Amino acid sequence: MEKKAFRRKLMGYSAKQVQEAMKAQKKQEEEALEEKQTRLLELRDENLQLKKELEYFRSREQDVAAALLEAQSQARQMMEQAREAATREQERVRGQVGDLRTVAAENRKALEQVAADVMNLANDFVAHVAACSQQLKKLEEEPARPLRMNIPASPRRGAHKASAFGLEPLGEGLQEAAGENDRGRGYA
Repeated sequence: MEKKAFRRKLMGYSAKQVQEAMKAQKKQEEEALEEKQTRLLELRDENLQLKKELEYFRSREQDVAAALLEAQSQARQMMEQAREAATREQERVRGQVGDLRTVAAENRKALEQVAADVMNLANDFVAHVAACSQQLKKLEEEPARPLRMNIPASPRRGAHKASAFGLEPLGEGLQEAAGENDRGRGYA
């Protein structure tokens, strides 16, 4: 309240001025009170809004914390599952490698056996060719034996063999006789 100077009258202060001052003072106080009430309502609304936001953020914080815990738990589970899967896959691959090594060893033995068989066949072939070459050389070194011809009066029909015509190799004694015989006839 402001200090106000009132005029004095015989019986004290002027009642009219005092009443006007009091009315003005009351009006100022009511306006100030109204402003304060309005501001108080605004502050209360703002406070309520801030409390709601705080609650929202606290609930979000709890949700985020719960989501983070859930994500960490799921990450641990996924890592454990991945480790287990990797271990299973590693064991499976090791088993396959072992199987493949066994098959490779068996195949290697089989190939070695085939190679040995091929070498044996090649050696047998070379030995056979050498034997045939020796026999051929022997045959080339031996003198040719003349054939004795016994021609029958009428050969069998359809016979195509030399024996059908009586062509047979002559023995050594017969060759000499045939040679003399041919010389006597003038064939030699």
